[in-house]
This record gives sequence, C-alpha cells and structure tokens, in this order.
Amino acid sequence: MVGRDHLNRVRYAFPVVFVVFVLALPAAATAEDSVYSVNFWAGLGGSFDDNDAGLSNSSFQFGFSVQPEDELLVGLRVGELDLSGGLIGDSLDTSIDYATVVGEYRFTETFYESGIYIGLGFYSLDGVHMLGDSFSEESVGLVLGISGEFVLTDRIGFLLEVSGHATRLDAVDTLIMGHAGLAIHF
Repeated sequence: MVGRDHLNRVRYAFPVVFVVFVLALPAAATAEDSVYSVNFWAGLGGSFDDNDAGLSNSSFQFGFSVQPEDELLVGLRVGELDLSGGLIGDSLDTSIDYATVVGEYRFTETFYESGIYIGLGFYSLDGVHMLGDSFSEESVGLVLGISGEFVLTDRIGFLLEVSGHATRLDAVDTLIMGHAGLAIHF
C-alpha cells in the first residue's frame, strides 16, 4: 500500500532534512536584524527526461526562511509535484514529495529583490504501475534556482521562482519547476 509505506518514509526522511535546517539556524540567526518569513507557492513543473510527464503538472510548495543579513537567506521548503497527468515509464498516478534546504544570495533593487539559490534535497516518488501494483523510490539531490520577490507591503511580498532539481530517482532524474506565491515576513 503506497500510503502507509510513504508515510513511514516521510516520517524518517523529512526529520533528517529538518535537522539539517535547524543546525544551520544558529549560524544564520546570529545577526540582530534577522527576518523570518513563511512562504506559500503554487506552480507548474515536470521533467525533460525520457517520459511523457511534460512541464504542465501542478505543484505546490511551503517554506520557512531566515534572512540574517540583507543579502543572505537560508530556507527550508517542502512541496509536491503531481505527475499524474503523464506516463512515467510504465507508471500512472505518480507524484514526487520533496524537502529542500537552500542558501540564497539576494540582490536588492528599488522595489524588488532577485536571488540565486542552491541547496540539498530529499525526493520521494510514489506511483502505480499500469498493472496496478504500487511502487515508491527515494533519493537525495541538488536544487539550483533563481527567485524574485516584489514588495506589496512591509510584511507581504509576491514571489516568483524557477528551479531545477537533479535527483538520483530512476524514473525521473531531472525536474524543472516554476512557482508564484506569497511571502509573509515577521
């Protein structure tokens, strides 16, 4: 059963990524003017790998970030990419859950900030083969992306980002995602 196996893997894997993030927080939060934010994104993504997934699959992502200095951001992101719209190998109804820890360098402009980020991630692929049996696969990977945040108010920003993910998953080893969303700063 995919659900139970998936929950067991998530129960053990996401805490590992969370521990890496928590270990990075003390170093990131040493500055007095740290800014914390909670981020919500929705978007599209997929893969150019040898499959029928395409790039029009729905995706969502949640994040928590610490900005210890004006140019530096450290963040934890958790999300899902729904690949059920296409055929991945001989699999249908496929999705990828992921968690990433990223470091981002930001450039401040007049009314927006742009950035480039790199990070480590954990990826969990779950699906159902055409014959009806379920499968799952996990991998670590790297993420590289560019971002932009447009200031709406002192506490709210509009986010745009494009990211590429390199994983060691057998079915999908390269992912591309684009997201838009909101950042709430506190």
